Amino acid sequence: MSAETQIPTPPAPATPGESSSTDLAVARCCKAWEVTYKARLGDDADDDISAQIEADEAYRKAMPLLSSFDNIRDFIACVAHAITIGAIVGEQASRLLYAAQVALSGVPRQPAARKSSV
Repeated sequence: MSAETQIPTPPAPATPGESSSTDLAVARCCKAWEVTYKARLGDDADDDISAQIEADEAYRKAMPLLSSFDNIRDFIACVAHAITIGAIVGEQASRLLYAAQVALSGVPRQPAARKSSV
C-alpha cells in the first residue's frame, strides 16, 4: 500500500455506544472498500491505483438503494463520506447527489406537525 493511500474509516457514531442506520451504512461502504482494496492489492504494492479504483467501485456498490427516506439519507451520508476520503470525486459526486435529490422528490412527505395555539 502506498504511503498516500489510507483505508477509509467510518465516522464515530453521533452518540457513543449507539449506531444509527446512517453509521452502519457508511461502515458497510468503508468495509467494502477496505476488503476490495486489500484483496486487489495483495502483495503487489505497485498496483495501488488499480486497487483504489476497484475499491472505490466496491464502496459505491455497497451504498443503500434509493428506495426510502431513510435509505436516501444514508446514501447521501455515504456519498459525503466518500467525497471526504476521495473514493468519489468530481462529476461522479454531483451525479450521485443529484440522483438522491431526484429520489427524495419521489418520497411521500409526511404532513408537518401542527403547532398548538396557546
